Amino acid sequence: MREDSTTCQKLGDKHQHPISNQSGLQKGEEIHAKNYVECSALEQLGLVEVFEVAIKVALSSKPTKSKEFNGGCV
Repeated sequence: MREDSTTCQKLGDKHQHPISNQSGLQKGEEIHAKNYVECSALEQLGLVEVFEVAIKVALSSKPTKSKEFNGGCV
């Protein structure tokens, strides 16, 4: 999609642009993402990997404690 002139034009019309894989990886590190995976729904590329990674991350992550509720009785 990054090389598709129609897509790039549509993004440009909205003052947006596609990012590189490297930029995506850097942003993932910046926001402390557990993983970074690319896909194309239009071309059906990488979709299974996206969901597999999302499930693995969700199942391996520890639940975070809510700041508003500590689990005690009221």
